[in-house]
Amino acid sequence: MSAAAEVLSDLHLMLESPAEGAIVDDEIMVSGWCLSRSGERCAVSMRAQEHSLELPTGRSRSDVAATFPGIALAATSGFGGAFALPAGSWQISIDVRVGHGDWQLFGVRCVVVRATPLRASLDTPSPMRAQAGPVRFSGWCVHPKYHIADLRLAVGGDRVACQFGLDRADVGAAFPDAPGASRSGFEVSMNVRPGCWPVSLIAVLENGTEVALEWPQPLLARNLPLTTRVARFFGFCVGALRYGWRLARTRIRESIRLAEAEAARLPITVYAPDSGACLDYRQLADVLLEREEIPAPIPRRIPRWRRWFTRSANVAAANSRTV
Repeated sequence: MSAAAEVLSDLHLMLESPAEGAIVDDEIMVSGWCLSRSGERCAVSMRAQEHSLELPTGRSRSDVAATFPGIALAATSGFGGAFALPAGSWQISIDVRVGHGDWQLFGVRCVVVRATPLRASLDTPSPMRAQAGPVRFSGWCVHPKYHIADLRLAVGGDRVACQFGLDRADVGAAFPDAPGASRSGFEVSMNVRPGCWPVSLIAVLENGTEVALEWPQPLLARNLPLTTRVARFFGFCVGALRYGWRLARTRIRESIRLAEAEAARLPITVYAPDSGACLDYRQLADVLLEREEIPAPIPRRIPRWRRWFTRSANVAAANSRTV
């Protein structure tokens, strides 16, 4: 008989949980007892690929002591702990070590770990209908066991980070055992295209795992009504025409002023076209023309499209001199 077989034959071990094929949430609660006939203390560990955990031992087991009254350490032969694993199907190996010996494989258990679902609510938009464009989402989200480190909202293929950690005293009162429930509020705004889009919340927990919650109802983003879009289009066109007309009127008045100044060989002054300064400026030009105190011409460059105004002003200035 090999040394490993001798060690295992000297053991009394009972793994009470998890059961074969068990389905658990987030972590595996392990419990049982291990006893060696030699009276040496036993150690128990669990392995699942790169994950491993040596379980705490020395727990009180009066039932084992009653069953094996002649074996030392029977009253403290219990072990147990929580073995956290990501969601998925796992084959867990149970290893045992007696005293200072080597670890020996005792058995294998197959367990399915599923992620504990988030608990959340979307306050807005309510119901899940909104106009296409910027949409504000708000609500709360908690995890029954862990604090949420980061929260994101996914609408269709777009994902944005939420402003998480807002005060929600009502959620804290409803879920007093959930970590961080009193500060579980969130809000976020994002642009949504017209259509029917699935909505989900993705939470990163304090232990580094990521948990997603698919919302049962999709978001229906409607486009603006045709009448509203037509009204906005005509409003834009009217505004553009008004702006263009005001700009053209100002440019024409300014061109006339520049043309008159060029024709009269007067320095250009700045004035408001719609004020009385325009009249004062023309009266000053008439006085200077009568006194023949015309200053030296100021070189300036006039665009081609303003030459028409310049020619008209020259004709007006020549007529005034002949009169």
